[in-house]
Amino acid sequence: KESSTNRLKKECRLYIKPFFEGKFIQNIRKRDILKFHDYLLDRLSITTAKNVHGYLSAILNYAVKMEYVTTNVAREVGNIKGNDNKEFDYWTLDEFKLFLSHIDDKVYRALFMTLFYSGMRIGEALALTWKDIDFENNVINIDKTANLGKITTPKTKASIRKIKMPQHTMNAIAEIKLEKKPKPDYFVFGEYYTHKPLNTTRGYFLTKIRQINEKGIKLKRIRIHDLRHSHASYLINKGFDIQIVSKRLGHSKVSVTYDIYAHLYPNKEEEAVLAMED
Repeated sequence: KESSTNRLKKECRLYIKPFFEGKFIQNIRKRDILKFHDYLLDRLSITTAKNVHGYLSAILNYAVKMEYVTTNVAREVGNIKGNDNKEFDYWTLDEFKLFLSHIDDKVYRALFMTLFYSGMRIGEALALTWKDIDFENNVINIDKTANLGKITTPKTKASIRKIKMPQHTMNAIAEIKLEKKPKPDYFVFGEYYTHKPLNTTRGYFLTKIRQINEKGIKLKRIRIHDLRHSHASYLINKGFDIQIVSKRLGHSKVSVTYDIYAHLYPNKEEEAVLAMED
């Protein structure tokens, strides 16, 4: 059907082509497929990510048929495991503070604080320019995202939003500005000399966790995207309304937020029943 064709074209344009662009099809290795899985899971639900893997596998099947390659590495690696009901990993505030205490680089320190205390997506953070930062009102404006170094429109209309930030995070961002003295259209979390968004954030993040654990400190290994989940989990555990959480995350509907974080409300039904006893 036309709708299915349009969806397939969209998934290829948004995810498969940007990730593999510039790479000869015969040079795609199994390790590239695994990296692609991580790339997808940072951006999509498990169900959608599985579908995209299926599209890639179909492309490689055709490549085998046309004798461009001899094997389908996507099929050999297999599809993404798990389902959307899997409870995600996240850090508590104490775990995040432990991690942050080992970060000396001012840019990365401010970036991780922004992610944890705002709940924004990594692409949204990397796309921020200095004109998006309102120091007077402690507000950050989100109206774009960075995808493989390219600046594009946000994921959805609801993703365009303004987020109020705590003072300590704004102070960390201000330190960067004071040191770099940037122009308004420069990226906040950018490389020092090229004025491009950082492109090593995920690797840096995982390396730091590994280095911390090598010191004998037990810190849960999570993805950088899980800082977004950590923000939502922190707010929910503090008792904040789901609508506030949804607005800060930039979800199109509150129901989307609840579907993702419903397991963090296990005692709400019990509380409701106890209230009926009065």
